[in-house]
Amino acid sequence: MRTQEMECRTLNELKTHFEIKLTSLATCMDLVSIASEPYGVRSECHEQLNMMERDLSDAESSVARIREWVQEQQKKLDEAQILRENLKELNSRLAHMNHNLPERLPAHHNHVQRQPSQENHLPLQSRPVTENTDQNTRQGSTMSKRPAKPPPAPLMDYITVPEFKDVPKYMKGRMTYDNINGAVDGFNAAMETKYRLMKRPRSGLNDRDRKQYQKYKEQENKDTKGTFFVTEDDLRRHGSLKMDSSARASLTILRHCGRMREIRGGGLTRYTVIH
Repeated sequence: MRTQEMECRTLNELKTHFEIKLTSLATCMDLVSIASEPYGVRSECHEQLNMMERDLSDAESSVARIREWVQEQQKKLDEAQILRENLKELNSRLAHMNHNLPERLPAHHNHVQRQPSQENHLPLQSRPVTENTDQNTRQGSTMSKRPAKPPPAPLMDYITVPEFKDVPKYMKGRMTYDNINGAVDGFNAAMETKYRLMKRPRSGLNDRDRKQYQKYKEQENKDTKGTFFVTEDDLRRHGSLKMDSSARASLTILRHCGRMREIRGGGLTRYTVIH
């Protein structure tokens, strides 16, 4: 009978069990009142009373064990609730990160001189992307081993998030991280367009390109020797930058972050990449 209480699977079964015990105790009280009569009771009654006393003691022990078990389960439930709240917060943060992931993931920036002939030394945004098409497969392993064509000029690396956060507020204004790196895209597009033309043989240029080539050569001076630069006109025509107040603020931030510098002279401002 000592383990009978623990065999109850539901609270209703436990309730029924204790109701039976209480009924037995009531009977016991009746027997006690009988035992107090002058004639006394037989030994069987004393045995039943002792048995009921043991049952009552067992019931008290069972209730104590159940109380301890309930407390342990409550503690586990509280810990699970805390874990649930932590997971809920983590899920919310991950969802926020997923919806606010920058469109451009910047490459690690350093000021080491790049080797244009090596693909691994190129900025992340300028590395060529190859597709495994059927045509490439038919051309064999010889084509797959052909070195990637390097850009005609050093390109600018994206601004990193820590760098953007360190820019003074008066410079940023309402500029966003993507606005700044959009200007980097425009700068690189203008740089590539210009220097692809400059690297073409002059004999293969048409009249329009030859005039543009000559215009680029006239923009050079002693201060631009060994550098690659573009002008506001290049940024406007080939980089799709409107050169309004926002574009000029972007150039200021790029200069502040050490991505480029200005070379002035002859009434012209030239923007050159720092590499």
